[in-house]
Order: sequence, then structure tokens, then C-alpha cells
Amino acid sequence: MEPPEVHKMVGRPKTKRERERDEARKREGLWSNSRKGLKMSCGHCSAPGHNKRNCPLVNSLFLS
Repeated sequence: MEPPEVHKMVGRPKTKRERERDEARKREGLWSNSRKGLKMSCGHCSAPGHNKRNCPLVNSLFLS
């Protein structure tokens, strides 16, 4: 059984940018941080636990 033929993908190929040697130290390791484990907060009232779409303050403005 032969492997499938390799097809050339459509579109421009993605290339990874080459960083300078000390570029990660300039930004103090911001690339390694992730948003995993962070509490979500609302963009409207800044309260944790919900976002702007489910904000009770925004919904009360539309209901009245």
C-alpha cells in the first residue's frame, strides 16, 4: 500500500518570523504566558464572572 500523493496547498505559505537573540528578554517572556486560568471579567462593568454580552447592567438598559 502506497502513501497518498503530496499535494501543493493553496494560498501563501505561512512563515515563522525570526526573532532577534535578545527579543524575548526585551518583552520579559510575554510569549510564554497564556490566558489559561485567568478569571474572565466584563468589559462594560469590570465585574468578574461574565462578559459584556451577558452583563446584567447592559441587559437592564435594553429591557427598560
